[in-house]
Amino acid sequence: MRLARLIPLAAIAACSSSSNVAQSAPAPETVRVVGGGAGNIAMGMSPSAVDAHSTTLSASVADVWRVLPAAYEALGIQLSVIDSATHVIGNSGFNIRRRLGSTPLVRLIDCGTTQGGPSAETYDIHMSVVTQVRAGDAGTVIGTTVEPMGKPAAFSGEYIRCSSTGVLESRLADAVRSRLTK
Repeated sequence: MRLARLIPLAAIAACSSSSNVAQSAPAPETVRVVGGGAGNIAMGMSPSAVDAHSTTLSASVADVWRVLPAAYEALGIQLSVIDSATHVIGNSGFNIRRRLGSTPLVRLIDCGTTQGGPSAETYDIHMSVVTQVRAGDAGTVIGTTVEPMGKPAAFSGEYIRCSSTGVLESRLADAVRSRLTK
């Protein structure tokens, strides 16, 4: 009889002690996609959503800044942002499908897969590619952020956040490096 009274008390004690354990929730992330009519889309993501891929170069900020437009052009990305005061350059939002220049998107971004293969092959992609140039301890640092979002082209659906494979950021850094040596 006494044991029957202690079992519920033990269960209550176990539940109450576990409620004192702090659980950390994942940091909130905000993604906003707004249709602007006539195929225009505005995309905004929280700054913490994607980390910049950084590369340090042994050149001056001025020299790196001078060759960045040609590096973007070589990759097939038109510039929509050029801020010489903050040394930010890139394209804050463009639509693309299947390829960027001659490179298949599946090499550059990951939007998951379906039964038919990688979604980046069939999705309508909206992407932002922005680079900031700054002086670092060991040279000039270029930090490039690639923020892709995609949605099914054949079906109605919402944009989903995709991720960069890191290849585009590396190719941009390589394009800058090759132009600095010329």
